[in-house]
Amino acid sequence: MTRAAARLKRFVAPAALAVVLGACTVGSEGGSFSQQIGLATPPPDEYAVVANRELQIPSTYELRPPSPGAPSLVEAQPGEQARAALFAPAESGAAGPSAGESALLAAAGATQTDPNIRQTVAAEQETYVAENTRFGLTSIAGYKIPGPEDEEALDADEEARRLAEEGVLSPIAPDAPPAKK
Repeated sequence: MTRAAARLKRFVAPAALAVVLGACTVGSEGGSFSQQIGLATPPPDEYAVVANRELQIPSTYELRPPSPGAPSLVEAQPGEQARAALFAPAESGAAGPSAGESALLAAAGATQTDPNIRQTVAAEQETYVAENTRFGLTSIAGYKIPGPEDEEALDADEEARRLAEEGVLSPIAPDAPPAKK
């Protein structure tokens, strides 16, 4: 073997291994191969998209510096926009929810909402997954790992009857009907 062939062999084997391992990890992460390697961008999250208002030029250029952490004075907060869309349509000029809307919200228990519900649900989901999966895995190479919810409980008496009907002798179930010959 020539020196050039030996050098090529030392380069090709690790490069091929890297490509194979890279392909394995791309398949496990989800998304297409081109998204995983950065050639295509994923679509935007429809829940994270917020419409921005048009840029407004102030009448005077005497601007005060923004305060860190303070809400924007120009753009409305998404929660305020949602309330305005639900309870105060521009055409009706209503200032808040009507008496019927307030009664409906109170009856549904929507007035006592938990502001940290997303964090609570995420924590409960993590606990459930940790308790009901094996090492946090639900599948390996596309095959589902059976969990506790997949186990089927057998009725011992019914199974003994079925085995006896098929002629299988079972010393464990003495109350089973005798096998037919």
